Amino acid sequence: MATPKLKATRVSPNIKKFFDKIIEPKTAFFRGFHLGIETKEIKTKEKFKLFEKDSDHVGYSYETSNFEMVDILYFEDVFKRLHKIHVDIYMNDEKTSGELYGLFYAHFEEAHGTPKKYKDQQVFVSEEYGTVRLTHIISSVEHGISIEFSK
Repeated sequence: MATPKLKATRVSPNIKKFFDKIIEPKTAFFRGFHLGIETKEIKTKEKFKLFEKDSDHVGYSYETSNFEMVDILYFEDVFKRLHKIHVDIYMNDEKTSGELYGLFYAHFEEAHGTPKKYKDQQVFVSEEYGTVRLTHIISSVEHGISIEFSK
């Protein structure tokens, strides 16, 4: 069975602005970074606020004036190269979460082609960039998106 295409229809300007803030610059795979780069490049170029630094990863965060938040963990391998990115996005409600999810889905579909569904994830696979796992999180207490990039 084919995966239905999700379109980012009727998106509020605030959600589009938040999406652009998370993705930009669009000059590379994600936020200007490619998997395989030296992680010291992230530490000098990432514009979000550093909130966590460990031996194998660094974490950056951004919060909107509406208290929506994105946390990004950049993981490095033993050669100090980026091998995985994990993104958690926390939204205020199901509607805005759905709008943002639609934008990410459309963005990844354009870049990587039609995804395969695996459990609750949409999995986009690209020979050039690796795997992108996109998950829409909806529960009675939490609304958001989880994205993982890996080779």
